[in-house]
Amino acid sequence: MADHNLYASYKRDQRYLVCWLVHTSNRIVVSQQDESLPINTSGQTTVSGLVVMSSLIAKHNTTIPVIIFRLLESIIDARTQAHRIFEKMAGSDPDPELARSNTSHRHFIDVLQQTFEILGGLAWKSASDAGQRTDEEENIEDLIFSNKFSTLNVGVESGDDSDEEAELPNVSSTKRRHGKGKKSKGKGKKSKGKNKKRQETATPQANLEDLPLESYKIVEDFNAGAGDSGRGLLTDYLMDVYYIFRNILVLRSSIQDKWNEVAYEELNSAVAGAVSNVAIATIKKMQSTIFVEFPGNDSFDAILNAITRGNPEKLRDNFQVGMVATGPGRQPAHMVHDTYLDIEEQFLMHSYKDFCDFVTDFRLNRTGKPTKRMQAEIGNWNPKLNLADATKEERIKWRRAYTINWLYDLVNIFSSVVVQRNNLKGENHDLAKIDWSSTGPWNSHRRIFGLNDFAAFVSSLSWQKPGAAIKSRILPNHVFQLQCIVDSWTVSRGWSLNFVRGHVLRRSSHNFVPRRDLDAFLGRDSRAGLVPRRELVATVGLDHKIPTGVLRSEPILEEIFERDGIRRGNPELHAGRFAVVERIRDEFDNWLGQTKYMSGLDTIPPSRFSNTNANGLYEYSPFQCGVGLLEALDLTYQVGTYIWDQVPEPAMLVHLHNMIVKKGYLEKPVELWHSIEQVFAEAMFPTGKPPTSKFAQTFMSHSKSVQARSSSARSMKVKSSKNGTDMAGLLDLRSNVSFKSTPYINLLSQADWDPDRITDEEIPLETITCMLRLSQLQMKKDGLTSKSPLWERAKARGCTEEFIAHLSLNNPWQGDEATEHDSRSKEMLDKVRRTHPEFFKGKVTGDQEMRKKNSPGGSMNPEEMMELCGWDVYNSVCGDVPVLGLSFIWVTVSMYVWFEMLEHMLKEARNPVYVSAYEDPTFRGDRRNRLVMLALEGQNEECMKIIAELFEQGRDGFRNNMYWSKSEGLGDRTARMKKGNKAEEPACVLM
Repeated sequence: MADHNLYASYKRDQRYLVCWLVHTSNRIVVSQQDESLPINTSGQTTVSGLVVMSSLIAKHNTTIPVIIFRLLESIIDARTQAHRIFEKMAGSDPDPELARSNTSHRHFIDVLQQTFEILGGLAWKSASDAGQRTDEEENIEDLIFSNKFSTLNVGVESGDDSDEEAELPNVSSTKRRHGKGKKSKGKGKKSKGKNKKRQETATPQANLEDLPLESYKIVEDFNAGAGDSGRGLLTDYLMDVYYIFRNILVLRSSIQDKWNEVAYEELNSAVAGAVSNVAIATIKKMQSTIFVEFPGNDSFDAILNAITRGNPEKLRDNFQVGMVATGPGRQPAHMVHDTYLDIEEQFLMHSYKDFCDFVTDFRLNRTGKPTKRMQAEIGNWNPKLNLADATKEERIKWRRAYTINWLYDLVNIFSSVVVQRNNLKGENHDLAKIDWSSTGPWNSHRRIFGLNDFAAFVSSLSWQKPGAAIKSRILPNHVFQLQCIVDSWTVSRGWSLNFVRGHVLRRSSHNFVPRRDLDAFLGRDSRAGLVPRRELVATVGLDHKIPTGVLRSEPILEEIFERDGIRRGNPELHAGRFAVVERIRDEFDNWLGQTKYMSGLDTIPPSRFSNTNANGLYEYSPFQCGVGLLEALDLTYQVGTYIWDQVPEPAMLVHLHNMIVKKGYLEKPVELWHSIEQVFAEAMFPTGKPPTSKFAQTFMSHSKSVQARSSSARSMKVKSSKNGTDMAGLLDLRSNVSFKSTPYINLLSQADWDPDRITDEEIPLETITCMLRLSQLQMKKDGLTSKSPLWERAKARGCTEEFIAHLSLNNPWQGDEATEHDSRSKEMLDKVRRTHPEFFKGKVTGDQEMRKKNSPGGSMNPEEMMELCGWDVYNSVCGDVPVLGLSFIWVTVSMYVWFEMLEHMLKEARNPVYVSAYEDPTFRGDRRNRLVMLALEGQNEECMKIIAELFEQGRDGFRNNMYWSKSEGLGDRTARMKKGNKAEEPACVLM
C-alpha cells in the first residue's frame, strides 16, 4: 500500500497549515492596517487565498518555521499521490465528473506548490538536501498555539512599555485595553479612533481564537462561475474514501493473520478478538470524519459508489497492486510482482451484498425464518466442504450461505427475550420500535457476549418493515465487522486473502475447535460435562489440582463462603458478594460458548445450523468465541477484584507471605503470592511497596486506611449487588476502595477500542503503548516542557528525564535501542522488536527521515498501533503478566483454604498465637484478623515455622492458577514466531 502517513495526516497537516497562515497573516494585517485578509470568521479560506496570505507573509520577511515547509511537502505529496490514483481510476474512458474533479485537484496542487515556493520552500529544500540546515524540529501544536495568541498583542502603541501591556493577553483582556483609550483627551481622541479601528479588526480575530482546529479549511473556489463550486470538496471526499478503503484492505489482512495464528498456532482467541475490535474502531473513527465533513455521504454504499464510480465492472482493471523490493544499503527499489486487485473481494462487496440481502429477506417474513427462495439458496450448507478443491464461485456461494445463516441465528438469539415475551406472555412489543442498544431497556437480559452492539444494530435493522431504509444505514464499520466475523471462520477452513497472491488456500485446521479457549476458561468439557459440586468440594486442598475454569470453581467458592459465614456467626455474611458471582455464573453457563438454542428457546425458529450443529453461532465462529471470551475475562477480573476489595483475606495472606520471606523462613518466595503482591502492591500496602520491617504496624495502617474509606462504599456495593441489573455498571472498578487497577482490556473497552481515547492518567505503565506515549513527550534543554500526568506517574515509578529524552530523540518505534530503566518494559520491547522488526524499522511506512518529513513528530499507522495493542492484550491474557488469565475465583478459594489449614495446624499445635486469638472469651472482634496481627508481630517462632511450612506445601506458580493449560511468555512466543517465519518478504506493497 502507499505510504500511510501521506493519507493519514494530510487533512490534519492542511488544517495546521491554514491555521498558521491565517493567524500569521492576520497579525501582519492588524499591525500594518493596509491589507485585506482573504478569510472569514468560520476559519475557511479559498485556494487563491493561500497565495495572497503566503505573499503577504513573504513580503514582510516573516521567518518561516521549518515545520511549515514540511507540512506543505506532506500535503503536496499526499494530494499528488491521490491525484495519480484518481487519474488511474478515471481510466481511458473517464467519468465526466471525476475528470472535472481531477482537473480541479491538479490546480489545487499547483497552488500549493506556488505557496511553497513563495514562502521560500525551494531554498529551504536545497539547503536541507545539502545538509546545511540543522534546524531543530518544532512542535506544531505549540507553534500554532503561540502564534494564535501572539496576534492579540498587536495594536499596542509604541512607547508603551508598561508591564500590563507586556503580558500575554487573552481575548477579554484585549477588550479591556481598548476601552482605556476613552479616558484620554486630545491625543487620546486620536487614539480612540485608532483603537476603534483596531477593535474592529481584532473582533474577527477574537472569533477566530475561539475556533477549534477542525474549523480551518480550504474552500476550492476555482471554476465556480462554471457551476463547479464544491468540486474541491469532491476531491477531499474521494481522498477520504480512498484512505478508508486503504485501511480496510490493510487491517483486514492483518486480522486474517491473527485468526490464522489462532487456528494454526494456538494463539488465544481473546487476543485476536481484541485486535479485531481495535481495527473495527479504527474504521469507525475514519467514517466519523466523513460524517462530520460530508453529512449523508458516510454510508458504505456511498463510499463504495465513490471509489467505483458506481460501475465496478468498468473499473476492474483500474486498481493494481504491486510488490516492490529494496536491496541492502541504498540499492534502488524494483518491482517484484504486480497484479490487478480483486475489487469485489477487497472492497468487501460480497459481504455487503450478503448483508443487504439478509436484511431484505428477514423483513419479508419478520418471523426469524428465511423465505422459501432464500432457504433454497442457503439450505444444506456443509461446514466441512473442502475449499481447496472448490472453485472460486463455489467458495463464494458457500461463504454467502454461511454468512446469512449465521446472521439469522444472531438476530434470533439476540431478540429472543422480546419475542418470547410476545409469544408466551401475550405481550405486544413492536419489534420495529424496540431499542436494542446497550442503553436500552432490554440490555439487562444477557443473550450475547462480545457482540452486543453489532447484534443490536443488525436486529434493529432486520425487524423493520419491508421498504424501510437499508443501504443508507449500513456504515463501513458494520460491513468491515461482518467481514472480520466471516474471515475468522474461512481462515480456520484454510481460505484467506493476500494482497498480491489473491485467494490463498491451504489444508483446513482439523485440530482447531473455535470454542477451545472458551471451554478452558469455563472449565466446560462438552464430552464429560461438569464435575458434580459435591465431588469438587471434596477435593479442595493445597495438594489437589482441579480445573480452574469459572463454572467448576464457582460452586467451591459458594461452599467456602457459606462455611466462612457460619464460622463467623453470620451465614449471610457473603450473600451479597456471592449473588454477583452466581449471576455471572448463570450468564456464562447459559449464553457463553453455547446458547439456549441447545435447549429452552422453543418459541423461536430453530438454529439455521441445526442439521450439523445447533450451536453454530459459536461452533462456526472463532470471532464470536474470541470477543465473547474477551468480555468474559474482563467481567471475571472485575468480579475477582470486587470480592478482594471487600474481604480481608487477600491482604492478610500477602502480608504474611512478605513477612515470612523477609525474615528468611522461606528460601524463595511462593510465585503465586509474590506475583499477586507485585501486581496489586498499591492495593495491598499503604506506600505501594512491601515493608521490610514493622510488619504488624504496616498491616494495621493498611486496615485502618481501608476501613476509613470503605464503610459507605461497601454498603453501596452490597445494595447494588442485590438490585443491580447491569453487571458492567455494578462492577465498575473505579468504585472499588483498594483494588482500582484497571487492566488494559477494560480501558480499551471503555474507550470503544480506540487506544487514543485512553487518557495518560489511565494507561498502564507496563504496557508497550505507554512506552510509545513516553517516547512522544517533548523535551527542552531545561527539562520536560510540561509535567504531564503520564510523566508524573512514570517518575513515581523511577523513570527519569534522561530516559524520556532518550526515548524522544531515539524513537524506539523506528528501531533504535533505548536505555530502559524498567527492565521488564525493556525486555518486552526488545522481544517485540526481534519478532516484528518491520514495525520498528519503518519498512512498511518509510524510513525514519521519511516519517519525520511526512508526519512531523512521528506517528504510527493503524496496523502498527493495532499490532502494539495486540501485544499488550496478549501479555495480560497469556503472556508475561497474564492478570486476566488468572482464575480469581479459584485463587480466592485457595486463600480461604490456606487460612482454614493454618488455623487447623496452629490449633493442633496449641500454639499461643492461636489460643490468644480464638480462645480469649473477652475478645469481641474478628478472630482471624487478630490471629494475623499477632503473627505479624513475629514473636512466636513456632507460629513462623508453621506458616512457612504451609506456604511450602502449596508452592503453586502464577501459571498453575490460570485458565489455560498452555500459556506462553513474550520471550517464548517471539522465539517460536521467529523460528516459524519464512524468508523476509519484499519491503513494500503499493496500490
